[in-house]
Amino acid sequence: MANNTYIDEIITHKQAFYKTKFNGDINNIEADIQRILDTDREGRKVSNIGGYQSNYISCGFDELQYFQWNCIQQIFPQYNIMQKPDFWLNVNKGKDYNVTHIHGEENISCVYYHKLCCDKSPIVFTHLVPAIDTTSYEYTPETQDILIFKGNTPHHVRQCGQENHIRISLAFNYRILP
Repeated sequence: MANNTYIDEIITHKQAFYKTKFNGDINNIEADIQRILDTDREGRKVSNIGGYQSNYISCGFDELQYFQWNCIQQIFPQYNIMQKPDFWLNVNKGKDYNVTHIHGEENISCVYYHKLCCDKSPIVFTHLVPAIDTTSYEYTPETQDILIFKGNTPHHVRQCGQENHIRISLAFNYRILP
C-alpha cells in the first residue's frame, strides 16, 4: 500500500471511525465472493435479520486484507495487530438489516462495501451505553469504502426497503495482540 492512502477520521460519541477507499482489483474480490456463495449456501444467523451472512471465511481476499491491515497500522500504531482477521460476507436484500451489535473488545473492525443498492441503508453507530446517550451517527457508505473502527463500537445497518435491491459487504475483525 502506498503511504499516500487517504484515511478520513469521523468522530462519533467521542470515539471515531475511519474511512478509506479500496483501490485494488475488485474482480478478484468478485470471484472470491462468488466462491463463498457457491460453497457456503446456508451461512449463519448472528446479527442479520433476513439476508445472508457466511460462516467465517478462511481464504481469499488477500489484497483487501493486506490493504486494510496497512491502514490499521497507520491509524492505530500503538497496537500490535494480528495480520490474519476473522471475517465473513454479508448479503442483504431490500428488507434485510442487521441489529445493533459489537465485534468484540479486543478487535479492530473493518467493513468493506462491495456493492451498494442505494443511499437508504446507512450504518448507524450508537453509544456503548444507550441509556446514557441515545444519539446516533449515521454514515451512508459508497462502493469500495472501508470503514475502520474499534470492535466495541455498537452499530447496526438499516434496511433500504426497496424490493429488488442487494447490498454486499465484508466484515473483518483484526485481533489486538497483547
